[in-house]
Amino acid sequence: MEISDLLVITKDDGDLKTKARLTQAEYISALKYMRPRNPVWKPKVMRSSIRDPKSIHDVSDCMFEFWDTLLSSGELEERRTKQMTMWMWDHVREELLNVFQKHPRIVPLAPALEEEWLNKMATTTSTTRFAADYAKRVAGCKKCKMQLAKGEIRLAKIIPNPFVQKPDGGPPPDMKQYYHPHCLFEMFFKARANTKVVESSDDIEDDYDGDMLTLVRLLLPGVDQRVYNVKEKQLIKHFASIFDLPAEDLLNEYKNSGDVSQTIRDAMERNNLSRVQKGNWSIEKVDRWLNKLTEFTKDDEQIAHLKFAAKRMSPLELQYLIRLVMKDLRINAGVKHILDGLHSCAYEAFQNCRDLAEIVDRTKRGQLGDIAITMEVGIRLGTPVLPMLAEPCKSVDQAMKRCVNGMFAEIKYDGERVQVHKVGTSFSYYSRSLKPVQHHKISHLEKVIPQAFPAGIDLIIDAEVLLVDNATGKPLPFGSLGIHKKEQFKDASVCIFIFDILRYNEEDLMSKTLAERKALLESKMTEVQNRVMMSNYQLIRHGDHAMLRTMIFKAIDEGLEGLVLKDTASVYEPGKRHWLKVKKDYLEEGVMADTADLIVLGAYFGTGSKVKSDLTNVKVDDETPLYVKEGMDHGNIEKLAEEEAAANAGPESSTKKERKRSAEDDIEEKEVKKAKKEKVEDKDEEEAKCPPGKKACKYGADCYRKNKEHKEEFWHPPKK
Repeated sequence: MEISDLLVITKDDGDLKTKARLTQAEYISALKYMRPRNPVWKPKVMRSSIRDPKSIHDVSDCMFEFWDTLLSSGELEERRTKQMTMWMWDHVREELLNVFQKHPRIVPLAPALEEEWLNKMATTTSTTRFAADYAKRVAGCKKCKMQLAKGEIRLAKIIPNPFVQKPDGGPPPDMKQYYHPHCLFEMFFKARANTKVVESSDDIEDDYDGDMLTLVRLLLPGVDQRVYNVKEKQLIKHFASIFDLPAEDLLNEYKNSGDVSQTIRDAMERNNLSRVQKGNWSIEKVDRWLNKLTEFTKDDEQIAHLKFAAKRMSPLELQYLIRLVMKDLRINAGVKHILDGLHSCAYEAFQNCRDLAEIVDRTKRGQLGDIAITMEVGIRLGTPVLPMLAEPCKSVDQAMKRCVNGMFAEIKYDGERVQVHKVGTSFSYYSRSLKPVQHHKISHLEKVIPQAFPAGIDLIIDAEVLLVDNATGKPLPFGSLGIHKKEQFKDASVCIFIFDILRYNEEDLMSKTLAERKALLESKMTEVQNRVMMSNYQLIRHGDHAMLRTMIFKAIDEGLEGLVLKDTASVYEPGKRHWLKVKKDYLEEGVMADTADLIVLGAYFGTGSKVKSDLTNVKVDDETPLYVKEGMDHGNIEKLAEEEAAANAGPESSTKKERKRSAEDDIEEKEVKKAKKEKVEDKDEEEAKCPPGKKACKYGADCYRKNKEHKEEFWHPPKK
């Protein structure tokens, strides 16, 4: 196709006339994506038949027209000159090759060289082969991912099968990758002039020469700190207004698909609302549009701004613009994938400094050469750091194995994680997900933090914010920080419990051990009662199982969420789960977890592909005092639905019995362990049996407390 000046489809007669016409259209479409071989001649696609003399004459006339055009333009003479020169050099190469092959030192080496070369090139040469046929069944185009309809012409690229490896080490068998003709030729048009191994990204032609920071920000919208003040349902309503479509219909479609961008794209294509086939927006213009969107909070302003983009973009482009607003491109590429493409050390640097501008700048200046230099990027004031996290701990032995240097056992507060950045008199607050914290939750901290750190000019502290009772100093339940919930607790104040410090003035403390960071906190921080407090923690030596067990049970008895265990010699590792968290739900395989008897008042069927995909319920079995889980997977539900539809359509013979029997066979019943605690109604009876001088344990016969002091103080009924 690349060297063709004229393409002729033969047998344009009888039953094949329609197929010949379709083939002609396919080739004409494919040629649009290829550079003309000659600037003075555009390749033509014609149809011909031996039964139609006129079509043969037309082809002949076209050939003469081609030669006349080349002759008058001088192109033919230039071609002949190039051809003669090429023949000359081919003759020279052939003679030199003959002399080389007959050389006495080359002749004995030739067989081994030929065999080695063939083994190496077998795979490479196989990738240059292609095939064409008519689609026999539905297959997908490798490029555009659209289906190839049965009977349409398709092209195949023949490549080595990567899933098969021969035992003798020989070349693998072939496999075919199918394409639409225009898709394959579009790939040819964009291909490199010759094939060779790309040694460096700098060798790639047409390399990206725009603003790298803008490109990376758009590829990682989830990392971008911009706030667009619009949610999925708002977008649906805005575009319903822009497209003049019923909002209720779009909302229902969105609930089924689960993708707001796809819903808007489908509506745009279905109603032929696109004004352009392809927009001309650069990524800089997209970035400016997103910046402008952050300034709008009113519906009419947002609608006008979205309408401006919708008029100038194709449905596909608008879909990805909406995904940028939703901060999810849905391209299955995370931060590590993108930053690894920027530089092999960029992701490691990003873990410590979440400043994309700094990472890109250092990459350009070649300052991310190795991990040591990467780590020097360090933490930056005003740029949030991924919080260090904790993984569940199921036993005391597990904790001792992980924390070999001893540990700090710290109260796990049931509040909201916050990272505070103080630069002089300026404050920034970031949540666990690195988003700005709502102002009403931290409004008073700017006054009390300077009191707690009188010498701290620049600070980065890791803490938990929660409400505490002013009278008792005890934390209030999770969720009480909400703007409406907080009004219910008049005699309470917002308190920040500080458990780590990452920067103090000019010193970056992330590489310091936890023991050193705790010591600095103790020496530099002054507690402000019920406002700024040090988290409650205790040092536990390695091997002191009894001390750790006592702290765990104490936390449980006091109704606290649990403990966080941290190795005393550990450094702060952003995003890593190298701490341990202990809750009663995790201990003893979950037998200590709370249980509840509930009544379902509402249900949610899910959206998109998850609609009614699972059905699970919990009941109390009549025969045993245990909870039983009953569940059906998607296949069971579909089967029951089909049987129900068949029963409604036909006579009710034995269908209902069969459906019931099928449901009974499919339902999987599995007993869930439950701590058999005595009910409140039985408390008086237990206390009557309790011997004098002792109290009845609230956990009854199944009490988990094993220590001697507890057994001496409380009475436990015998197990039944």
